[in-house]
Parts: sequence; C-alpha cells; structure tokens
Amino acid sequence: EGVQAKSFALAALQNLAEEPINRSSMWEDECGAQIALVEAAKLAEPGESEMRSRAVGALMNLTVEAGNREPMWNDEYGARAALVDAALLGPTGGDEKSWTFAMTALWCLAMEPENRESMWEDAEGARAAIITAANLKHDAPDSANSKAREKAIGALQYLTSHTTIKEFIWSDDGARGAIIRAAKRADHAASKTRLAGVGALW
Repeated sequence: EGVQAKSFALAALQNLAEEPINRSSMWEDECGAQIALVEAAKLAEPGESEMRSRAVGALMNLTVEAGNREPMWNDEYGARAALVDAALLGPTGGDEKSWTFAMTALWCLAMEPENRESMWEDAEGARAAIITAANLKHDAPDSANSKAREKAIGALQYLTSHTTIKEFIWSDDGARGAIIRAAKRADHAASKTRLAGVGALW
C-alpha cells in the first residue's frame, strides 16, 4: 500500500512538472519536491522501475525550463547523478522509460551553454551515455532506440557549438561517426536526427 501511494505521488509530481509555470518553483523546493524526485530517480531495485521512471520523467520535465538547466546539472550528486545513471541504462537496462526520459533530459541540459564543456568532460557519464545512444542501430521511428538516438544526436549538436570542445568531439571516433551517419540518413522518418547531425557538422 505504501509503495502504491508513493507511485501515485510521483506520478502526480510528474504531471505537475508538465506545467511550465510550476517548473522553477518545483526545482527550488529543495526539501520537498526536489529531494523527493531525486531520491526516487535513484531507485534501482527490482520492482521499483515504475517509481523511478515517474521521477526521472518529472526531472526531465523540469529540465525543459531554461532557468533550471544549469543548477540541475551543477547538482552533481543529486539530479545530475540520477539522470546520468538512468541515461547509462541503455536499451538493455530493463527500464526503457527511465532511459529515454533521461536521454531527453540530457538533450535539454545540453541546451544550456554553461553546461556543455562539463557535460563533454564527463567521459564516463553524460558523454558515454550520449555517444552510446547516438550509435544505436536504426529501428522503427517510434521505438525507444530511435527516440534515444534522436535526443543523443541533438545533444551532440548543442555540444558541438561550444568552441573549446569542438576539436575533441571531432577527434572522438564514436561522436564523429554517429554525427556523420546521422547527417547521411536519407529516410524521412529520421529527418530530425539528420537535421541534428547536419547541425553538428555546420
């Protein structure tokens, strides 16, 4: 009963975080919504994936708010750790919702110029998650793999706009290969991915 109530509460927070007006104050509620979502987003035991995905989904919604992006990324052991760990789950991690929500969150976080250099420098975390997803094989357009790959290429597009890391991104075989393959795609279903790939090369 307690677990079900917690799951319902996290679902409610996820819904509330969909409202743009709520996003800043929800993140600023450090001892309330913020800590509840961060702790739930770190759940990793069997049977907790539903609660985790609700929390990661709510954090994803909060990253849509431009003013939240830098402080959320700077929350190294809180929101950042929870989102990066979920993004590292990959397609075989047993929790597609948390994974795809986290990849979308990384894409949003990469929109903030102040985050870009440290996101790239997070070699075993954000960078690894983004490059792994960007190199996934092509699947049906609505598949988890396709959604994660699109957001990963989009994140790389934003990262490549940061002057100090352009050389390093181009020198990285995984990043360079993913960007070029995305830029070369001709199918209409992957138009967003292709556009992001071309944007990263521009």
